[in-house]
Amino acid sequence: MTKTTRTPHPDIQPALKPDRLYCAYDPFVCVECAGATALATGMTIGGAPVTPLTVGEVVEWAASALGPLQCQGQHLEATVGTDGSLEIRRP
Repeated sequence: MTKTTRTPHPDIQPALKPDRLYCAYDPFVCVECAGATALATGMTIGGAPVTPLTVGEVVEWAASALGPLQCQGQHLEATVGTDGSLEIRRP
């Protein structure tokens, strides 16, 4: 069996940045759970763009009372700060 790695080729600049959350069509992801395709290209394997999370999405999520907005792998959590800015932290 061939071992695979989630690290893109060293000559490829990752499209996603650490310590940020992204919307990957349906799930929220970070660089740790986005997958190699999204990390390298900024697109899901199905072709959907992976876009940075917005304050509006966090506010909408909070209004739904679904608990904290976390990435799919539960590595990062997003909240809205008292000044209205997006705050990302490890849960």
